[in-house]
Amino acid sequence: MHLQQKTRKIFHLGPKASFDEGGVPMQSRFCPVRQYNKDKCDKFRVNFFILADAYHYFIHHLVCYQGKNKANIDIDPSIRRLPTMQKAVANAILKSNIANDPNGCKFLYMDNHYAAPQLFAIMATNWNSCAVVTCKVNRK
Repeated sequence: MHLQQKTRKIFHLGPKASFDEGGVPMQSRFCPVRQYNKDKCDKFRVNFFILADAYHYFIHHLVCYQGKNKANIDIDPSIRRLPTMQKAVANAILKSNIANDPNGCKFLYMDNHYAAPQLFAIMATNWNSCAVVTCKVNRK
């Protein structure tokens, strides 16, 4: 059984969740999803998108970042046209089954990488979810 299926049976996500990316160092040249970032202390790493409970820090949804995924592997058909970062948030909402949760509205806390009014409109109108994002004063 998949990690996401197990977590849904064991743990019910609270009303507040956080969405962010994280990574682990990876030196193997055989890893197809390894990425290079000259600004990080670990230059090569595998990145993940993580949806976690804001109070208990329980990881509810975890997926490996694949870059611009033209094949849209494991992406819900209704969100395939969204940009990569918006697609990651939307996919986490849909795959973790928190869209239109019968227990009420979910609040997702995330950083400014995911701040897009189009995504927030879809979240509010289609999935009964709200977003709280950080904002930079000098954002271009």
